[in-house]
Amino acid sequence: MKFADVLAIRPATTDPACLSIAIAEAKAKRIAALDFASALESEITAKLLTADDEEMEAKEREAATARRAADRLESLIVQMCRAMEDAHAPANAPRSARNADTINQRIISEMAEAQRHD
Repeated sequence: MKFADVLAIRPATTDPACLSIAIAEAKAKRIAALDFASALESEITAKLLTADDEEMEAKEREAATARRAADRLESLIVQMCRAMEDAHAPANAPRSARNADTINQRIISEMAEAQRHD
């Protein structure tokens, strides 16, 4: 899963229904990424004495990419859950929109920074 794929899950609005759907999607994709990484890591362990370094390094990179996607999804889930909490607080309705913009900008900044380090 690429950086842009993670960002594409984030809804454009702070509507609770949209957030709920996006959170469920992100959780499912996070689980899939973790399962994929675990399967690759098991394969790596099984091939320690049979695969060459190039093949091992390719599998390790692939597993690391899957783990990074899961970490990004987890970060996105946390941010969307916070936005959901704000959306459910009627007394904070004006603040909620500002918080959503702040959260969206923070997510974009954090993920762009993470991508630069990849």
